[in-house]
Amino acid sequence: MIETSSDIVYVVKSHQRVDRFYDKTYKEVILKYGFPLERVYVFVSTDKDLELYRKKYKLVNIIKAPMGVAAVDNYITQYFDEGQKIIYMNDDVSGVQELHHGKLQPIEKSRFTNIITAMFSKMKANRITYGGFYPVPNPMFMPAKKMTYNLCLIMDPLSLVINNKKIRITISDKSDFEKSIQHFVSQGALLRYNRIALKVEYYGKIGGFQGRNAKTEAETALLMQKKYPEYIAGINTKKGGKTSLRLKPIKEKYTVV
Repeated sequence: MIETSSDIVYVVKSHQRVDRFYDKTYKEVILKYGFPLERVYVFVSTDKDLELYRKKYKLVNIIKAPMGVAAVDNYITQYFDEGQKIIYMNDDVSGVQELHHGKLQPIEKSRFTNIITAMFSKMKANRITYGGFYPVPNPMFMPAKKMTYNLCLIMDPLSLVINNKKIRITISDKSDFEKSIQHFVSQGALLRYNRIALKVEYYGKIGGFQGRNAKTEAETALLMQKKYPEYIAGINTKKGGKTSLRLKPIKEKYTVV
């Protein structure tokens, strides 16, 4: 198993993807890397999903949460105790890859186990409550430094959390950015392991929390920029009108050991 202690939980938020979740995160992450099923918690938001997921995934915990990305995130934060170690996942991860000799390759179970264990240990020792991996699966952009601690983007699809009840998400479309900022403000550092990236479909058309489009993303990007002007350097518009925020490269507030 990936854990070295019994206090890690494995958390997924899912919506109307009972079969897709199986084909993606359940099979390609949870089963592949040996996450203990009795410590897996899947948060859904409708009575129908509650019934369907409980019928299909009898060995995991299916919990009903409020509707909406921000609402589910906040519910999860309050559901678990302060300081709880959480491996947090979206429902559509199709692979975990590590940079090796300039190429991304699927990471072996034992290797991933060791990296996760080391990351949680470093987070605990340095009071860091949010960690994760490089957001783009492209070797050309991956930094030379294996681990960084400055303000940066930690993506939702698979992240490490030491539960911090000060964190409260308000803007669903940019929840990854808001979590990264709030955890950094709260603790003074983040942990990102830059040699690993995830295979994930960020704009899936099946299930999920739909409703995002170029217009809503532009609006929420402006809301984020207005709410966090000290931490957001600007807004990038991508091909097709999608937007992304550019965080200021603020150094960690203390020396991480």
